[in-house]
Amino acid sequence: MKIKLHLKKRIVDMERPKNNRKEEKEITVSLEEPFERDFDLDVFKISSARPNQIVLAYDKHYTVKNEHRAYNYQTTLTLNEPKELTSMWGKDQTTYIITYLGFEEKTLQDAIEDNPAESFKEEKKQENRYENLDDVIKDTTSQEE
Repeated sequence: MKIKLHLKKRIVDMERPKNNRKEEKEITVSLEEPFERDFDLDVFKISSARPNQIVLAYDKHYTVKNEHRAYNYQTTLTLNEPKELTSMWGKDQTTYIITYLGFEEKTLQDAIEDNPAESFKEEKKQENRYENLDDVIKDTTSQEE
């Protein structure tokens, strides 16, 4: 299952404010797959997902705006509602605005690539078109005649 997210990343250089940067992108990630690296650490991963919300786990060096979670480094993202997470350490202050966009639409080919066992089962069903041993005997005797 792939989850679509919209990320806005704002990096504020505290020493040279003219060097501020902004990035914006849409990504798709799987459950428990880490994404966005900062200082050689994985910043985020999705712990659980439902159609209308996900639970996002984040690194301990980040905090969620207007949310106090003590030592619980997880937050809930609701569908199409952005949430702001900001780094608390480092020479650059990094702020992410993350919006949950829902599950990725899958085509049939993507589903087969993700789960090749299903396509293998379909091939086996075609190969094993006989229901029981009597059908095999009837088919072989009719071919001999």
